[in-house]
Amino acid sequence: MKWLPILGAVLALALVGASSASASTVLCKTQTSPCPAGQEYPVGTKVTSQVQGVLQIWKSTVPRSECASGKLNGEVTSSGINFTEFALSCGGSYQTCTYTGKAMPWSSVLSAGTGGNGALTVSSARFSHTCSKLYLPGDYEATNFQLQVLGTSGEPARIQMNTTFKALCCSETQRLEGTFKITSPSPLYVENQ
Repeated sequence: MKWLPILGAVLALALVGASSASASTVLCKTQTSPCPAGQEYPVGTKVTSQVQGVLQIWKSTVPRSECASGKLNGEVTSSGINFTEFALSCGGSYQTCTYTGKAMPWSSVLSAGTGGNGALTVSSARFSHTCSKLYLPGDYEATNFQLQVLGTSGEPARIQMNTTFKALCCSETQRLEGTFKITSPSPLYVENQ
């Protein structure tokens, strides 16, 4: 009979775990948690974004390139966003570099934070880059990293990237740091459902 209270506690914990695991996170049209019925962006909704300001590419602690133009586009899935397009145009008068997404789509899982903000955990992302002068072309990959999604009121939502990619050929790394402004859909918030 001593085991009955223990069994009851285990069952209660299992039920709590099951109910919290069933909650999902969505991209929502309003900054309301939970997201009201009919206010979530449906699966298949196109998400488009462009570089806001300057996105920097770092090699170790040295800035390698500044990118004033680029996009990170995809579509809403039942668990997050599948990114289907990634492209950056970087450099200036001395040298230009282009960064292009490979092995697309990059799938992600969405999680809610507070105030309409959240995160996208990307399982794997790869890009190639080519430059007009100094650097050899190469492919880079990052796994299990987060992109911050900021859905602040009164401003377009943004995706912040601060991710280190490792070269597939060697030990070289490049860090991409900057912001993509979400141009569509708008408004956009990360909320529980």
